[in-house]
Amino acid sequence: MSGWKKLAGASAGGDVVNVEDVFSTYVYSGNNSTQTITNGVDLANEGGMVWIKGRNNSDNSDHLFFDTERGATKWIRTNATSGTEITNTSTLTGFNSDGFDLGSYVYVNGNAGSSFPDKFVSWAFRKHPNFFNVKTFTTTYNVDPFTLTTGLDADLGMAWFRSLDNSTQGTKWTCWHRERQGYYTNIGSTTSWTNSDTDFAFNTSTQQFTFGYTMADAGSRLIAGNQEYTNYVGYFFAHNNNDGVFGPNRDEDIIKCGLYYGNQGTNEINVGFRVGYVLIKHVNANSPWLAYDLIRGMDTVGSLKLLPPYGNRDANEGDTIQSTANGFRLISNSYDTNALGNDYCYMAIRAGNKAPETSSDVFAIDTLGSNNASRYKWTSNFSVDFGIQKDTAGGTGYITHRANGYRFKQTTGSGTNGTDTRQVKDDMKSYYDGSGVDTSFYSWMWKRARGYFDEQGYIGNSQNARAIPHNLGVTPELIICSDISSGSKDYAVWHKDFDATQDQLVYLNYTNGLTTSSNVWGSTTPTATNFYVGANSMTNPNGPYMFAFLFATYSGISKVGSYEGTGSSQTIDCGFSNGAKFILIKNIDGTDDWHMFDTSRGISSGNDYKLDLNNTSAQGYNNWIQPASSGFGVTSNSEVNDNGKTFIFYAVAT
Repeated sequence: MSGWKKLAGASAGGDVVNVEDVFSTYVYSGNNSTQTITNGVDLANEGGMVWIKGRNNSDNSDHLFFDTERGATKWIRTNATSGTEITNTSTLTGFNSDGFDLGSYVYVNGNAGSSFPDKFVSWAFRKHPNFFNVKTFTTTYNVDPFTLTTGLDADLGMAWFRSLDNSTQGTKWTCWHRERQGYYTNIGSTTSWTNSDTDFAFNTSTQQFTFGYTMADAGSRLIAGNQEYTNYVGYFFAHNNNDGVFGPNRDEDIIKCGLYYGNQGTNEINVGFRVGYVLIKHVNANSPWLAYDLIRGMDTVGSLKLLPPYGNRDANEGDTIQSTANGFRLISNSYDTNALGNDYCYMAIRAGNKAPETSSDVFAIDTLGSNNASRYKWTSNFSVDFGIQKDTAGGTGYITHRANGYRFKQTTGSGTNGTDTRQVKDDMKSYYDGSGVDTSFYSWMWKRARGYFDEQGYIGNSQNARAIPHNLGVTPELIICSDISSGSKDYAVWHKDFDATQDQLVYLNYTNGLTTSSNVWGSTTPTATNFYVGANSMTNPNGPYMFAFLFATYSGISKVGSYEGTGSSQTIDCGFSNGAKFILIKNIDGTDDWHMFDTSRGISSGNDYKLDLNNTSAQGYNNWIQPASSGFGVTSNSEVNDNGKTFIFYAVAT
């Protein structure tokens, strides 16, 4: 069965297709040899395109494009307005069922010193009739018009065309965008849009392009006038408009191609999903194409951009663009992205958020550098979205997360915010960039996943009963919220057994028991689509950038719950099969600490190590926790099982 037929069957009711199955942003370090990139995208059987770019050290690193229609080792580039397809057997050497293979070519896998890149980003687009297609075709001189269909079932959002064997005509990347019909531009330059007349037209009803010969710009011609036959490649990007077929219910949009207007300030662009990748082009003037993604950073410290067609490295722009629950947010007056009264076209792709299969897909524990001593990182084997850091020998605890960039927030004292450039998260299997091994310095790491964990950032506005959209997909059962941009602010914590209508909370950074604080949750209970905040300095002050971490029970993987202390040993059933890997417990009826336990430091029938998240003390060695296959057990100790007291907990399965 062909890939297209399999995909059509999936859309009609077969296998679920998530955005992670058809699109990937994957960053990696070069090794100057060979390596396999495992990104989960089946390019070998379904077909598609891979775009690779060096990120550092060189101002001359090409944007290289490979696709399954032309075959491995054959590349074209955006940052060259002359030349043809090139074959190099040391570039992308093979397409796999879960990624691709690389050779030693310096611009895809180099590690050759300061003159060349050793850090790379790849974007993989898999064929799907509602997402992406690639075609090769041949046009003939003096035979026009030439017609070409996209091969997509969905509406077309954007198309790129490039000649493969003509060194003077068709060498530019001619681009069509649904919001600029009747015009074309060039992916390979900063030029504005050109009126195409009838020589480059698209019929939205038939999904068919018509190419004529007389395009004034020879470099953009889709029918060349200097040789009889010219071969081309076309890349076709879909536009989902509430007709997507993706996700667990086969009803999610994952790609949008649209237009927005600059406002020179905070500019919320709603596309209907959280954006993991966005490509932006100024419409009204000469300006570069800008590519942003969550893996390299769309955060509060500074988004990282690549500049097609130029060979530039990643450029940290400062506060420019942020991913939101329903799209993306522009937060600067950059001429290239948000000038007042100017138009911008974009292509946005949904951020991955598929449900976990095992706890190791979305949770990990490591000591600094123990598994990656060359870069002194915490190893997770997934891209980290949220991390807790604490030294078991004593000291301040920290929280860091993807949407916060290099920033961190202390979990002790008054919750001081700070910036640390070592808090690097642009890695697929680890995070941080330290300077040595420290086996007492732990990190507990989470990945965003539907029904399990989500993080959201928003700008406070002091509005009461304000709805904040989220992407958890279920009603959150545990919410941790605070200000991350203005000095020291407390953490507010809501639990499913608290009454949000009465604005009940506990503090993460203190020992206080259950209390209330006016409007902290907007006096409104969270739902599967929104949580709520009010005019409270911990959750919605006017102006600061805020964050919220949302946790839920995911059957067999995580549990948010509570229990009543009995003063006698008892087992807490979490619905697990092999016990808990991580446990966080808080007595809400007394002034007790937030106690953390985990299997890396030990959960056994005797004494185990206990670490408190909210203070600077070294870990203790106590017999408070017991192993239990269904979850965990607590002994008679009053810190975890005081008679008549209520304890809330969060646990992750082994």
